[in-house]
Amino acid sequence: MTIRTLLAALLAATTTLSLAACSTDSPVPEATIVAGKLCALADQAGWDDQGLNRETFVALQKAKVAIGIALDVDELTANSTHRDAQKRLTAFATGGCSLVIGSGDWLTQDVRTVAALHPKVQFVTNDHRFVPSMSDLAPSSPLLLSNVHAISNVIGEAAFEAGYLAAMSSQSHVVAALIAIGSPSTPVQSILKTAFEHGVAYYSTHGGVATKFIGVYPIPKIAPASEAIRQTVSALYNRGVDRLFVVAAKDFTTVAKVTDSFTNLQLIGTDVDWATRPTMSDAAPRILASVVRTKAADSLYGFIAFWLAGATASPAPNSVDVNSLANGGVALTEAHSIAYPNDFSNQINQLVEKLTSDGGMTQ
Repeated sequence: MTIRTLLAALLAATTTLSLAACSTDSPVPEATIVAGKLCALADQAGWDDQGLNRETFVALQKAKVAIGIALDVDELTANSTHRDAQKRLTAFATGGCSLVIGSGDWLTQDVRTVAALHPKVQFVTNDHRFVPSMSDLAPSSPLLLSNVHAISNVIGEAAFEAGYLAAMSSQSHVVAALIAIGSPSTPVQSILKTAFEHGVAYYSTHGGVATKFIGVYPIPKIAPASEAIRQTVSALYNRGVDRLFVVAAKDFTTVAKVTDSFTNLQLIGTDVDWATRPTMSDAAPRILASVVRTKAADSLYGFIAFWLAGATASPAPNSVDVNSLANGGVALTEAHSIAYPNDFSNQINQLVEKLTSDGGMTQ
């Protein structure tokens, strides 16, 4: 997908500004017992990351109930290495698993490495790493293995939109992104930060007010983590930041709690599901939006059901399932108590019209 196509997709995603219904609300059929088991490994963020791994676990639980298959799940510790990951994936592959799933972009290459050694076992890499550029979004490496299915959530597209929104709504014209304080940093978090920065720059250079972006900021090595977060955000706030993109979903609740005295600061989150995060109600007036994966659980459950049914129809086992703005697989969802600026949809309309009439962006 080119950036021109990406921004054309923004129009449909932004004018409605609504989050697709959570897959967990969908009814599931009565279970029948299926032989074998599903095996899944989460990256260092763990199953309670409030993000992609949580969505993977939702799909696994749905499969357990709807299909009746056993589960075997594990997660890496914060200091785990790729060797540790491959050792655990190998144990799954040799331990009678019907399907082996790696959850998180960090595990992409580990899944491929182990899958190559066990061609008779089917693997899934969930959140397969995509590398964005200002011209295209493409897989980081070709999928040459017939026993690997990749699910990629191109959430950087929604982060680009978030950067545009942050720059347009900022009163100080200074915005920032905060990466992984309480969670291990991942390549996808870096992609989110870069895409957000590109969105800020695009607004600044295409008719908007020039807006400064402050990227990686030093975090003091002190305990507790909440105090480190407070000091970091305070330093950014003192530099004029009034829109902050919290890249790690696991950090969002803490950031919201310790910054309630920063009256002009509004937050943009990642994977903040308003329906399941009632603890956010107190901070809601300061939450501008959230970048979300809207089809992550459904994509994985769909492939699980397809594979266990015999894998005789589309999608092919070595296919790539891409969730993007264009198909509603990722989105920028409005916080339940915050209204977007009145002219946001109008500006997006004008932006898309300009891009479709002048040959597209040059950078």
